[in-house]
Amino acid sequence: MKTKQIIITAALLVLSSALTLATPLGTAFTYQGRLDDGVNPANGSYDLQFTLFDTNSGGTVVAGPLTNAAVAVSNGLFTVALDFGAGVITVEARWLEMGVRSNGSGADFTILSPLQELTPTPYALYAPSAGTAALALNVSPSADITGARLNIGSGNTVNGTSSTIAGGQLNVVEAGATLSAIGGGQGNAILTNASFSAIGGGQWNIIWTNAVGSTIAGGLNNSVAVDATLGAIGGGQWNKVESTQSTIGGGGGNVIFGGGGFDTIAGGTGNAISNGTWSSTIAGGQNNTVQPSANYSAIPGGINNSVAGWCTFAAGNRAKANHHGSFVWADSTDADFASTGNNQFLIRASGGVGIGTTTPAAKLDVAGTVTAYGINPPPAAVMPVLGMVWIQPGTFLLGSRADEPGRSSIEGPQTVVTLTRGFWMGVHEVTQGEYTSVMASNPSHFTAANGHGDDPNRPVEQVTWDNATNYCGLLTTAERTAGRIPSTWAYRLPTEAEWEYSCRAGARTTRFGYGDDISDAALVNYAWYSFNNSSTTHPVEQKLANPWGLMDMHGNVWEWCQDWYGTYPGGSETDPQGPGTGSDRVARGGCWYDFASFCRSAFRYHFNPAGARDSLGFRAVLAPGQ
Repeated sequence: MKTKQIIITAALLVLSSALTLATPLGTAFTYQGRLDDGVNPANGSYDLQFTLFDTNSGGTVVAGPLTNAAVAVSNGLFTVALDFGAGVITVEARWLEMGVRSNGSGADFTILSPLQELTPTPYALYAPSAGTAALALNVSPSADITGARLNIGSGNTVNGTSSTIAGGQLNVVEAGATLSAIGGGQGNAILTNASFSAIGGGQWNIIWTNAVGSTIAGGLNNSVAVDATLGAIGGGQWNKVESTQSTIGGGGGNVIFGGGGFDTIAGGTGNAISNGTWSSTIAGGQNNTVQPSANYSAIPGGINNSVAGWCTFAAGNRAKANHHGSFVWADSTDADFASTGNNQFLIRASGGVGIGTTTPAAKLDVAGTVTAYGINPPPAAVMPVLGMVWIQPGTFLLGSRADEPGRSSIEGPQTVVTLTRGFWMGVHEVTQGEYTSVMASNPSHFTAANGHGDDPNRPVEQVTWDNATNYCGLLTTAERTAGRIPSTWAYRLPTEAEWEYSCRAGARTTRFGYGDDISDAALVNYAWYSFNNSSTTHPVEQKLANPWGLMDMHGNVWEWCQDWYGTYPGGSETDPQGPGTGSDRVARGGCWYDFASFCRSAFRYHFNPAGARDSLGFRAVLAPGQ
């Protein structure tokens, strides 16, 4: 049993089912259709005329015309029998033309288009279509379909809201035709501003600029163009997304192109997030790539994937990072696993990595020296006084770079310093309360006795270098006696290198521990200095901490260091202690009345160790070996 759908573009409305016959009718076949006036179905008597041609553009008449007079149309429906005789419908293609007029009117027949193809030896024909008026039907196949209509075929255009083209090729949803659809085919387009529209599938389809929220279900060589936000291509190959927050479901050879953002390729092979995109994802697959400058993008899994953008992520077998600031987890230790660039976080695993797990097979093997912050803390037997943080060993540049604004000549030459031993450092400067509890006296100027109010959380000041070292010695004796620190550990002043390393929070080369911004708007968050001092010191821990949790490293009071003052040696040094002798001791950090440039991480000053000032205090460290 065969059925054939014939399309009359503007004359017949869609029917939900076709008429079929159980047995052939010889040379005869049944034609069923429906007439309407654009809204309501036709009723009455009409003359219908049918002619066969040898091409779809008319060409030569093969048979006919056959006229069926006084055809009854009820609720739009009609049925006629057609018989063009033997030898007319053969294996060659034939096209059927239909004309219509009111019964007995004597008027010319209105010819409908396009012609409708007949298969050889047809049994029955079903003709769904759409139209605007039953008797004004010369509408070309490329004309607009302006209502909620459906058309199947080629060269159709939708420019009305909520319209549909069921399939075919070279169909168009025009600009502004919101909530419209093309069922499938190829070479179809959803144009500018035709938002929330859809192309069911096919190839060479496109969602154009600003067609927000539109979809191509799948296929080949489809495209979501620039600014077509929230667009989607369901899958397929060689598809392209150039817009923001759009999706390619999967497939191969797909690309998220420059200018897009927050886009996704669900998986597949040979897909790419290209230059200029950001915050995009290829969910998995193999041989996928995040290209340079495609920042904040990710390939969470798969094989042989690589990332080259800043702050990108790749995982899976033999994953690679080709740019700094990337994270790579490669479930492989193959020799060709390689990553280039600085500041990468790389894990190569074979057999699993486990942290805090009870699985016996899971382990963490680290090759080389561990320098990560927080690893290998001091023995549990060491219990420092409250308000100290552990400083991990490491390497940094002591002093300031030659082009640093505000630089003093005594801040150079820069010296590469390696600290091989970790130590505890006070979160804040030693306070008046802490000093008094050990020394039973308070030499500070900023007290109630001098009209400044009593606040034990202000930093102690007016202490000489000897006062500070005596405090550390007495505290060490008390803590050893209490059993809180072993005899091999002691409180002391930090070396100048330890102080600057801690202030910088490691290898940072910026002017301050938080960055390079020297403006009052930035520094005021971290320091008490000339801009906000109110002619006094201030209680500790009132400002933001540096990345290692240390506060008041900039401003409030100068801090004594252990070293004699001298010129930096340049080159490289390991655990430097400063000159063997001298006349002044080093002080660091600036104070409450200093300008911003005096509070920089590299700025250094020196005082007579017997001198006492209301701007000079200290900070203690707890370290082994002394």
